[in-house]
Amino acid sequence: MGEVVTPVDAEALAVGYLKAELASRSDTAAVATKVANPRPVRSVRVWLAGTNRQTPVHFYARLVFGCWDASPVDASQLARLAYALMKAAEGADYGAVWVADVVDVSGPAYFPDPDAGPRYQFTLDVLIRGT
Repeated sequence: MGEVVTPVDAEALAVGYLKAELASRSDTAAVATKVANPRPVRSVRVWLAGTNRQTPVHFYARLVFGCWDASPVDASQLARLAYALMKAAEGADYGAVWVADVVDVSGPAYFPDPDAGPRYQFTLDVLIRGT
């Protein structure tokens, strides 16, 4: 039998990373995998859209990031910051998790949410070493 390698919890990795990076910049945006009720005005939701094995030990995690704020300008600014922070994660080791590559699927774009206010969204494929 070959080595058993599982994908990393990419949502938890991205949420923890973004929370820490935003907090280090005194940004109070809430970051989670679910939208709280009531939703914080400034918030980022991260969800896994799929996983694809790239090598015997690496997996691409397709992550979608929804970014809300009080105005379209503020939501755009939050999305662009979160996007830049995630792109900067490439080539870094977070605890026992190595982020080998961060690939654009779609950059920040206006994605209106008629029920919850201004939202921008982007999607990345994050190549992570499995466990």
